[in-house]
Amino acid sequence: LGLKCVDRTNLPLNLLSQLASLPHLRELDLCHSNACSALYDNNNNNNDDDDDDNDDDGSEYFLTNLQVLWLRCSSITDSGLLRVVHVCPILSDLDLGDCVEITENGLSNALCNMNTPLKRLVLDNENGKWELNSEGLGRVLRKHGDNMLALSVIHHSIVRQLRYLSRNLLRLNISGQPFVNFHDFRYRCSRLKSLRLDYCDWIK
Repeated sequence: LGLKCVDRTNLPLNLLSQLASLPHLRELDLCHSNACSALYDNNNNNNDDDDDDNDDDGSEYFLTNLQVLWLRCSSITDSGLLRVVHVCPILSDLDLGDCVEITENGLSNALCNMNTPLKRLVLDNENGKWELNSEGLGRVLRKHGDNMLALSVIHHSIVRQLRYLSRNLLRLNISGQPFVNFHDFRYRCSRLKSLRLDYCDWIK
């Protein structure tokens, strides 16, 4: 299901309940959208006269089969990401590129508490407004690095964390690094099929 570039104001208030009718949903694209707030914000319901018995209608559980979730340039926050991890137990492909509302602690807390490993992770900073330091990224890679097949971390400092990358990695984009030393990962990531080093200042 794709809702790319769809503004939250154009979505039905009961979006979560509507999507609950798709129990076999595997992929959800909310890139460049505010729609994620409609999915993960507990305060999304504007019906003030709803009683407490209707607060939990079980509609969130349609996400239990979701494996691919793309949220690039969306309005998701730390609490929203934590909820995603909670209600998507088999999530394996996550795109958080340019999600500027997510903090380093929020990212590591959520992703390090996942029960299943990520196979693909995108944390690009293409608009230059979202900077994560190497410590936070290191915690995430220590958790998921051994199982990851594709990683994209454009314009984030990740040089010191390359040692956590796995030989199973097939695609890597670390464009925008100030310095890259091939010795750090050429043996560990010997199965790479795609490597992007655009705009790297110094490659050794």
